[in-house]
Amino acid sequence: MKAPPITLSRRARATVEDAIRKHCRIRDWQPIAVNCRTNHVHVILTTDGTAPEKVMIELKAYATRALRREGMHKATTVWTRGGSTRYIKSQASLDTAVQYVKFQ
Repeated sequence: MKAPPITLSRRARATVEDAIRKHCRIRDWQPIAVNCRTNHVHVILTTDGTAPEKVMIELKAYATRALRREGMHKATTVWTRGGSTRYIKSQASLDTAVQYVKFQ
């Protein structure tokens, strides 16, 4: 990390989740589960075939703009580079992933 870690407040987490859901509507992606924690975010969604890395970049950018618009986290860097982008290939795997995102 190039900057000290930040902790997202309850308000910041709500702002991030709202921004993610709004961007999904704009892009016609279907969010299945979204959970913004104090130090990271989990999102499960379906897309139109957009590469997962591009999806992650867009969601981070949209969330960052929302935080800054609300006057939160003016730090140069909000998110770390990269992140996990996995394809879920079965209903059982989806069910497990959704449970993890919602409750872990």
